[in-house]
Amino acid sequence: MNILFISHTAGKTGAENVLLDVLRAVAEATPHTLFVALPDDGKTAFEQALSGVRIAGIKYFKYRSARNTTALLCRNIGYGLLFGLGRLRRYCKTRKIDLLYINSSVNITGILLARRLNIPCIWHIHEHSTAAHRWTPVWLDKYYRRWLFGSNCRSVFVSAGSRAVWAANLRVSSIPHSTVIYSRYAEMPAVSGKRPPHPFTFGFLGTLSQNKNVGALIRAFRQQVGDVRLLIAGAGERRKALVKLAADCQGITFAGFITDRHAFYSRISVLVVPSFNESWGLVALEAMSAGIPVIMTKNTGLAELFTNHRECIFIDPSDTTGLANAMAAVADNPEASQRMARRAQLRLEALALNQSFDARIIDIIHQSSTKPACIT
Repeated sequence: MNILFISHTAGKTGAENVLLDVLRAVAEATPHTLFVALPDDGKTAFEQALSGVRIAGIKYFKYRSARNTTALLCRNIGYGLLFGLGRLRRYCKTRKIDLLYINSSVNITGILLARRLNIPCIWHIHEHSTAAHRWTPVWLDKYYRRWLFGSNCRSVFVSAGSRAVWAANLRVSSIPHSTVIYSRYAEMPAVSGKRPPHPFTFGFLGTLSQNKNVGALIRAFRQQVGDVRLLIAGAGERRKALVKLAADCQGITFAGFITDRHAFYSRISVLVVPSFNESWGLVALEAMSAGIPVIMTKNTGLAELFTNHRECIFIDPSDTTGLANAMAAVADNPEASQRMARRAQLRLEALALNQSFDARIIDIIHQSSTKPACIT
């Protein structure tokens, strides 16, 4: 079988790391011929990360991902329709593509291509829209309902909670021929005992976007007392505004985009993930595997797997005072925090998420040649 994997960006962040894991699993465990389509958005990190993976072809096309305003959405979809969709269709025809694997809910070009070709597709959906943050305009939901209910489309959600939010947004009780597959994470070497005890350092690692709610983290940090630090790693559209917000607050460091994640975890005492919503939570899982306590948004798929105040602390991202109190509680009780981190490590080992991910991905690829059914 010939499979075309369509990424919504040529960069390498959370959703693209999951797609890389999908590609590695399929390349290693199946005889299928794999192709990759990337948007020509000026990035090359995804292609570079594919080094060593058995890929028959990688090609860049002119398309863009959907955006959260009507003007930007129409501009980007129009760009793909005018300059990308026709070339993608011809590419699929010449390569005799049997299956499309579409990454991200904002990859509208991918689902339009699948419907134009009338071939089976797997749509791996990483995001969901909430009242606090929408990935696409509300009016697009009626089209998502049509696309996700199509007989040729199997959808993969990263958590049951994310699938439930989608169903609520689409005003349906359930989404047919869909499944939940918990994503892999990068297992980090344990850093317990290797971090300097002082100063106590809060850490954030991720894209500096509106959804990540880093501004609330900075405001919560202002309420901390004692010798504490905040290390913010990542790049994004909100960086300049966040640097300005933190300008008069001592102890905050912006590390920029980092490649050595283990070195980052070795420098922090606790990881804070204050996002408005996280369909999954790859960074939190990495920190847990390294033995680092985690404070994170309650709006996450990880709430299905971990217990509040036992393996981590869940917070309301709209409650800055609550976040500040959780941060102070962890800093003031380091022994209790380390016990919590150890329980998270043990829970993570018992879940065996990485092994389960590979098996589930291979299974859904095998099912792609049959008529989609309701799967869980």
